[in-house]
Amino acid sequence: MLVSLALLLLGALTALVTPRLMARARWPEREPVVALWVWQCVVAGVLVSFALSMVFSAAAAWQAVRGHVFAPAPHAVVEAYALAAYGPWSAVIAVLLALGGLWSGAMLLREIRRARRRRKQRRAELLVRAPLMPGEEPGADRLVVLEGARPDAWWLPGAAPQLVITTAALGRLKGRQLDAVLAHEQGHAQ
Repeated sequence: MLVSLALLLLGALTALVTPRLMARARWPEREPVVALWVWQCVVAGVLVSFALSMVFSAAAAWQAVRGHVFAPAPHAVVEAYALAAYGPWSAVIAVLLALGGLWSGAMLLREIRRARRRRKQRRAELLVRAPLMPGEEPGADRLVVLEGARPDAWWLPGAAPQLVITTAALGRLKGRQLDAVLAHEQGHAQ
């Protein structure tokens, strides 16, 4: 039970402390790509820690799981984990961690669905704001100009990606500035 609890505590401590440390640090602002990699490694470490804790708890609680997890291991390795001494809490921990994993997966799927729904709504709003002109073919142009008071430009992904720019951005940006914004957005598409 000690290995399972140690992994559980390590994962929980990492999940609680790391966001606070990264929020207080100044280096993520200077190195956002490195900060993203660090954050992804921390998340992966926490997930692996919880998954291993669940596996060891389940192996201690149920012989069927123990047989699959430790099948290729020598007998001395199985004895080193002292799985027989874990007690009834190992099953509770294994079930709670499995339920936590299912809940996390469900929340991830919910967020993916919401993001797709928002993207579809933005596309529908764009079609309302920039309807096709008479004689214009859908997807023929890669540039869409929208009437808008806020200067903005973005790349609209899809089968036929389009660059969207507002009239305020066209009015405010001149020459090389506009070229830089357009090159930046085209870089996103590439």
